[in-house]
Amino acid sequence: MKEIQFKKYLFDILKILFISIFFFLLIDLILGKFIYKKFLRKDFMDTYQDIYIKNSYDHTLKKELDVLYGNIHYRLCTDKNGFRTFCDNKLNDKKSYKLAIIGDSFTEGVGLSYEDTFVGIFSKKIGIEKVANLGVSSYSPSIYYLKMRDLLSKNYKFDELIVFVDLSDLVDETLCYSFLNNQVKRRENFSSCINAGIEGFDESLKVFFKNNLRLSFEIFLLTKNILINKSIIEKRPTNFQLNTLRSKWSYQYDQKKYNNYSFEEAEKLMTDKMMLLYSLLKKNNISLSIAVYPWPSTIYYEEANNRNYFIWKKFCENKCKKFYNFNNIFFELLEKSSKNKIIEDYFINGDVHYNYNGSKLIANELYKKFKN
Repeated sequence: MKEIQFKKYLFDILKILFISIFFFLLIDLILGKFIYKKFLRKDFMDTYQDIYIKNSYDHTLKKELDVLYGNIHYRLCTDKNGFRTFCDNKLNDKKSYKLAIIGDSFTEGVGLSYEDTFVGIFSKKIGIEKVANLGVSSYSPSIYYLKMRDLLSKNYKFDELIVFVDLSDLVDETLCYSFLNNQVKRRENFSSCINAGIEGFDESLKVFFKNNLRLSFEIFLLTKNILINKSIIEKRPTNFQLNTLRSKWSYQYDQKKYNNYSFEEAEKLMTDKMMLLYSLLKKNNISLSIAVYPWPSTIYYEEANNRNYFIWKKFCENKCKKFYNFNNIFFELLEKSSKNKIIEDYFINGDVHYNYNGSKLIANELYKKFKN
């Protein structure tokens, strides 16, 4: 008799639990995003603010910006030239600089206030009036060249340009942009190429919950963080950090996923544009330097002297004033730390971009090598 009552009691509990979960998921599906934005997320804002403008080399930052931007609300300011800068330097309109630094989102410094980015930290060391940050998200060799050509035609002057080439440049050149007659145009699949194949079932599941069941997704993250903080489970890099086509090519190239370009053809797309840039700079008596740096996947799957390193090391021979290899400083940390811990300590949580610690590491090394 007691066994029958227990089974009935257990069945009732499971039925209530099932009904509760069903109604919670239904409410989440219908109202989850609204509840998240209205009550759970502090200072909710549109993270896709229009901070970029279209121009002759595709896009750049608007001039004299001063906005809170992104999921973590960092302050983003630009000067009268449209260069990202310190917010107390917004009125800067100088057109002559000792050094220009160009790159993509890493160089722009997404996710961080400017004083916490590697360009910001470095420029404070040598003098903010000497450095122009030309980096903007989704730039690649085609745009590095076209932007410099445009700036030089407007009488901007630089003694040296450091190009922080990014792992994602190969994706941008093969999937995002086409370059013809000294012009860059967005390919038909441009909107999908920006996120370029974050692979894996768990990532697809995460995206589904994030887009459709936002409350459930937040509860999952909260529970996961509690378990990590109590050392019940180990914090691991996300699939986004480790398995995106934007970085995967360096250790696992699949021609079909890169617009059917062979690796040699994809490499040539990048280096041909960099050759145009080199010739332009040489004509204007501007020194070229190139820098390479790791993504989380570089640290997790590769060695310091990897495929990307060798491409640009070879390109730099007899062309570059300096070749900066920032892979080494991260791989040296493996002597005292684990891959997971390095990614946790030096990259924005769940993201491929550097946090303050990662930026500081690069800035200090850049300053040391630049002085020499």
